[in-house]
Amino acid sequence: MSEFKKHKLSHEDPDKLKMQCPHCMKWYKTREYWRAHIRLTHRSKQNQMIKCEKCEKTFSRKDKMRAHMKHVHDEPTKKCEYCEKCFVKDISLREHVASQHTGEVLYTCTYCPKTFNSNANMFSHRRKMHPVEWLAAKERSEAARQRADLVENVASESANGTSMQHDY
Repeated sequence: MSEFKKHKLSHEDPDKLKMQCPHCMKWYKTREYWRAHIRLTHRSKQNQMIKCEKCEKTFSRKDKMRAHMKHVHDEPTKKCEYCEKCFVKDISLREHVASQHTGEVLYTCTYCPKTFNSNANMFSHRRKMHPVEWLAAKERSEAARQRADLVENVASESANGTSMQHDY
């Protein structure tokens, strides 16, 4: 982005700068982050979208599609030793055992001593009981993810010898 464009954007209302991805509905604070997200997440190297055959979600690379298939569409293979309920992910099985059978504590709130046996319950607690801290952590996480996307994009385009100038 040219210095003039950056300067021009600095005078606009920040709320008008928010961009929403038309594929996954995620929001981005700048057009630059939005473009990088679309390029990295929803376009292949040939600039074609790779669509999941089961749910039609789109991806930029085959490895991201494989990870999606494994985590979303794989058949459950991990079986609970207590009740034989099956899970796809190891962590899902572990949280099930802790919450339904053993009472094992797996998580502790970052902001208070409350403990949980599922990440979802801890997440919900932090969002409701510690909203200021939760929002600050969420914003830091989003900024870090966007920076990582940009770094990955620069590395990918440098390796491919392609330009970073794209029009979407």
